[in-house]
Amino acid sequence: MRVRFGNTFTPRFLFVFALFLISTTTSFPARLETLPSTTLAIFSDRPMADGLWLELVTALREELASGSPEMQPLFDYTTVFGPGAPESFDVQIIPGESISRGLVVGRSIVVFLHGECATDLSPQPDPLGKTWSGAALGWVRTDNGHIEPFIHVDCKRIGQMLRWQGMGRNREQRNKLMAVAISRVIMHEWIHIATQSAHHSQHGVFKSEFGVTDLLAQTAKPAFKRGTR
Repeated sequence: MRVRFGNTFTPRFLFVFALFLISTTTSFPARLETLPSTTLAIFSDRPMADGLWLELVTALREELASGSPEMQPLFDYTTVFGPGAPESFDVQIIPGESISRGLVVGRSIVVFLHGECATDLSPQPDPLGKTWSGAALGWVRTDNGHIEPFIHVDCKRIGQMLRWQGMGRNREQRNKLMAVAISRVIMHEWIHIATQSAHHSQHGVFKSEFGVTDLLAQTAKPAFKRGTR
């Protein structure tokens, strides 16, 4: 997976949405104690398959609750308004269409899912799915050196990569495949935002490029539960 960086100007509607979610934290300081420290708002430009949303929330929570050292930047990021201990971090995950005017949050990350979030079962010229090097599965952008809290995920490309894994599976199983893959890409980009760094690692969720194995290599099951909603 490659990550796009560049001095791109954020579209006005994104800027307004960021103000809508983030600047309210300065208007109601007394209420922050009862708010989740971070809100993950997820928008999709296509209707999600039945059951996919619940699978995606589950996959994201399991990644966050894994206790993996890879997640440490996110623990630090999500405790800005909390006690500071990784065990106490709190993340709210909500669909973008459910956001109502006046929503107050601590800190926000906005995720945009592009294309149909489903495994592609149509015939493809590359039966082994080996030609994905250089294709961006997810990206974030910078403004004057600052990595903005907006994550873009190419659902269509992920679905194409997982087409053979989806063959012969029912909808529930295909949803789980997509949910785990999407969550891995979101975590990768979120770490860029949390660390404000374009650097990558050689292994794990922070690799510079993902293959099918990386998309489905969900972080180890949690040793304990962390607070997520």
